[in-house]
Amino acid sequence: MISEPVEIEFKIKNKHNLKDNDIFFPSEASALNKDRFIASFKEMLDEKANEMEYEVLSNYVPQEKSELYNFDAFSVEMNDEIHFYAWLNDKIYNLANLGNNNNNNYHFLHFCVSDINNDGYLEISTSVNFNRTSKNPFSYTNLAIIDDYSEKIVHFYSNNAFAYFKEDQDDVICVYMSDTKTYDDGSYDESNTLLTKLLPNDYKFTFRKKEYNCSSDNYDALITIDDNTAYFPVLSDRERIGFKVNVDMTYLGESFSYVNPTDYLDGATCTFINGENKIICEGWGGNDAVTQFVVLTGMKINRTYFYPYNLSYQFKKGTYDMVISYRGESVVIEDFLTIE
Repeated sequence: MISEPVEIEFKIKNKHNLKDNDIFFPSEASALNKDRFIASFKEMLDEKANEMEYEVLSNYVPQEKSELYNFDAFSVEMNDEIHFYAWLNDKIYNLANLGNNNNNNYHFLHFCVSDINNDGYLEISTSVNFNRTSKNPFSYTNLAIIDDYSEKIVHFYSNNAFAYFKEDQDDVICVYMSDTKTYDDGSYDESNTLLTKLLPNDYKFTFRKKEYNCSSDNYDALITIDDNTAYFPVLSDRERIGFKVNVDMTYLGESFSYVNPTDYLDGATCTFINGENKIICEGWGGNDAVTQFVVLTGMKINRTYFYPYNLSYQFKKGTYDMVISYRGESVVIEDFLTIE
């Protein structure tokens, strides 16, 4: 029997009655709300605050937007590098690292405030764009979406283009790429090259247990589910959201040696199966690069697997069995994951 999902409690925040998406450019660099940002920034750094050399430079959010959404976006210089941070309701979010201050020049920012999933809490989408020196106009975009309700941030990126937000004919927020390669005048050219759309995420994940022990003749395995990254209110083609499964295996069989064709030590894998539908982990194995390995009786092999989804790769909804496998031997735990 599937247990009821546990409700996660978040701190009380003011809801916004946001009827329309609000897309806007930055203001001129200013010192608006600099003191409150510095206070939160020091709190985030904790004991490192007195050890690190940094300078909070400028806020780029227009004053009326800052007051309306309780939101700021600051540039900070640390160790000769320029970083961008967002301040939203007393919490700091890292938006982008532009690298060496002498080699990189950011040229424009773009912001979008929305409530795509209609829960009364804001999502702040940011695009921090920069290129190298004029001799090397390679451009790069750091895109991020902050969810004020869960206090999560999701990053995705675009090379060789500058990205901006714009609604399509159906009022859906889209991320478009500008074909302009240099921004000496601080402007950009609008383009119809679509990078991705930002759509509501209606997935709901329910796991039978967050920890589960399973055994076979040749191994024991402790399965630990981490679904903290499984849900985000906005879906796009470029996001990296999903759940994680840690498989801590103890090998019980006879010792053996092998040469792994992928040059990795493999532990027990974890797959979710619903009929012909399978959710397979991204990647395989770990970072123990070897050409030959000996697995001894009683040896522990720990692996963490990630199961990502986005608009381009979506999970089929339904109830899945969890299958733990190692060396051709599998343990099936029925009705372990339900996706609604």
